[in-house]
Amino acid sequence: FHHSTLFVSLKKMTYARTHTHTCTKIHYIRYPNTSFSLEDALTKAGTSKLRSLCKRKLIDGYPSVVAVDINGNRELEHVLKCLECLMQPGDDVVVGEDWHLPRLIIVKSRFLYQYLKEV
Repeated sequence: FHHSTLFVSLKKMTYARTHTHTCTKIHYIRYPNTSFSLEDALTKAGTSKLRSLCKRKLIDGYPSVVAVDINGNRELEHVLKCLECLMQPGDDVVVGEDWHLPRLIIVKSRFLYQYLKEV
């Protein structure tokens, strides 16, 4: 079974594979065949840029797995907004034609976990 993974890190409300300039340098050295992009996870423009990167770099053109790292205790509102952006892509793609929703989204968030336990 083949899958493509997109790593999302919420740090000051941004999509990123890494969170600091130093980490980025280290990651480029350790993972030279990996594409990195720093985009705003909570805007249509930022998520559109990431979809464009996925179309260019991933084998299928879209991620089948998305891993979201919250980077500490992010407010639940921001976590839900990020998930909304992942699940409801913008006008730059057509779901089911040139874009498919991920089959799995992994979110590391205490607030989301507690919220889901209470619902």
